[in-house]
Amino acid sequence: MKSAKRPADYKSSTVNADGAGMNADVIIVGGGLAGGLTALRLAQTHPEKKTLLLERGATLGGNHTWGFFESDLTAKPVQSESRATPELWMQSLISNSWNSHEVRFPKTTRVTETRYHGIRSATFHTALMQKLGRNVRLLCDVSKITASQVETSTGLVLRAPLVIDASGIKPVQQTARTFAESSCGWLKFIGFDLKLKKPHGLTRPILVDATVPQMDGFRYFVCLPWDEHRVLIEETFQSSSPELNRERISRSIRAYAERAGWEIESIERTEEGHSPLPLQNLVYDRPLESSVQFSGEDFVDQTPVSISSAYGWFHSSTSRSLPDAVRIAEFICDLPQLRTGPVRTELRDYRKQWIEQQRFYRLMNRLMFRAVEPSLRYQVLERFYGLREDLIERYFAGTSTRTDRPKILGVKPTVRPGRATKNWMQETATSGAPERTTEALDLANPYGANSTARANDSTESASVSTKSASV
Repeated sequence: MKSAKRPADYKSSTVNADGAGMNADVIIVGGGLAGGLTALRLAQTHPEKKTLLLERGATLGGNHTWGFFESDLTAKPVQSESRATPELWMQSLISNSWNSHEVRFPKTTRVTETRYHGIRSATFHTALMQKLGRNVRLLCDVSKITASQVETSTGLVLRAPLVIDASGIKPVQQTARTFAESSCGWLKFIGFDLKLKKPHGLTRPILVDATVPQMDGFRYFVCLPWDEHRVLIEETFQSSSPELNRERISRSIRAYAERAGWEIESIERTEEGHSPLPLQNLVYDRPLESSVQFSGEDFVDQTPVSISSAYGWFHSSTSRSLPDAVRIAEFICDLPQLRTGPVRTELRDYRKQWIEQQRFYRLMNRLMFRAVEPSLRYQVLERFYGLREDLIERYFAGTSTRTDRPKILGVKPTVRPGRATKNWMQETATSGAPERTTEALDLANPYGANSTARANDSTESASVSTKSASV
């Protein structure tokens, strides 16, 4: 067995009581959103412990922009002076905040006074480097990771009682039609950070602008004003394909800016990506063997704790991962034992409840991608944004209640019962025997038992002043 090589900044005081030869108390592989947030929270709540954050790239956070509503982060009761609400402990990562936001559809424009925050990867990197310092290893390519150690491509072996895998989605996990053995649609985008010659005049973000011709599924633009001369414009699609027509989208973004009366001085940064929108349960959500389910900690499993979107930790209908990343970081930091086995067991139990919520959002994906014509998908979102503000906030936070669900399902455009039923039956045939939940029966019979609730919700939607939330 290869002996561990100690890094230059190794300190003997960091040897953990669980065994000699440890290089840190916690090792996190992957310096993206999930890994960075967990490392930051561990540094805040467990300053006595050494946490190593290993990142393959040259910077933490890669090349990304994350947006979230203040309502996404439900504050927990303050238990001690060391405990802070999510908004406060993440404050150093936030690049911009706005007191309201706007959505635009062909028949509706709505402004909502819910605070919205933006995190740019450059801010993310700077804040984490200042907090974590020498405990961050950049350009560190990990070749092997287990429950207790990490081996880099150079042969360096690092050990810790708690090892966390926060690495991103790998090509082997997805195809053009699947992610983690689930059929899926895709949320894909290209964005330009623009510097304009004159002030743009925006006072709040436009989180959805669907007043554009629809193509490739549901198409819309996002505008985040960083300062009076700088704005991020993204063209986004909910599509059946992850492919991006970069040349066409580049022209389209420039044309959007021109229609808004904005003259571009320079393109300071470009960003693109695609995220899966699963239609069924993921391979990671399948029940474990009964011998493991009821035995508590699994001493045979030598895999690390997995917390990133690569393992499905994201909102299935929106692909947003920040709310779950924050909750998981807090969940881990509140556990009494920071060892891989106990943490993996607790997180497995936590995921059981989380999956129950995601089943509804995956049902919504089947509705969008199998029962609604692509050219009419914008109508689903237009009607959705006519719902009550608190319901919309819970949806984006991933905390929809059972009473929310029939109201959300009621926003779909008219589809023939035969088409909806056919698509649900196809789902049953491809993924075994899913539970026939109330929502599933409602989808199969759009004019059935919940038709009254739908009618009431349509009335409520129409009465809301056309001024609520987003991506």
